[in-house]
Amino acid sequence: MGNTEKWSDLTARVGSAVVMLVLAAIGIWAGGHLFHLLVAVICALMIWELVNMLTPSDRRNIALVLGALTGAVLLIAVYIPAGFALPLLFAPALLGFGQLERNRTIYMSFTVMILLSGFGMMQVRDDMGVG
Repeated sequence: MGNTEKWSDLTARVGSAVVMLVLAAIGIWAGGHLFHLLVAVICALMIWELVNMLTPSDRRNIALVLGALTGAVLLIAVYIPAGFALPLLFAPALLGFGQLERNRTIYMSFTVMILLSGFGMMQVRDDMGVG
């Protein structure tokens, strides 16, 4: 791989990074439902990518299901009392643990961390605001 090939997509990568930064800044500034939706979508995409990395190519349809479930659970969890939300946040991890054939512990550990981080970001933003 030559030096030119290595950097040929740099413009596209920088452009997409700028767009993502602008969208993140808007979501953080706006707060509320928009921020909740943004965090839920990002966490859902992270779970989708995680499952795609951990499963064979013939079982990739489960990635979409687990990603969608993750986003839905996060959106529900932020609007219910924390005592009810925290057990609910374990549902995608437990469901995936039962569905995956390999790498279950890796999936479950990362999923719980991603869900708790997303939930924590939403709670902190709601309670403390931006500045």
